[in-house]
Amino acid sequence: MEKNGLITREHVKHDARLKKLKLTPKAIKLHEMISQKIAEIENQLRSGLTQEEIHSFFTIIDKIKKNIE
Repeated sequence: MEKNGLITREHVKHDARLKKLKLTPKAIKLHEMISQKIAEIENQLRSGLTQEEIHSFFTIIDKIKKNIE
């Protein structure tokens, strides 16, 4: 990630062995773009469904998940 310009490592004053990882502006922009795309896809998937239908879907998915655990 550091080589791709997504994070930087900075020294920590109280312990030279530690490094503080910071997101670069490039990483922040990428995160924002991905979050926006996820929201768009989620809105597209939910379009035409009522809140009750969405709730029922997640209830059924939870039951299926428990069955396979």
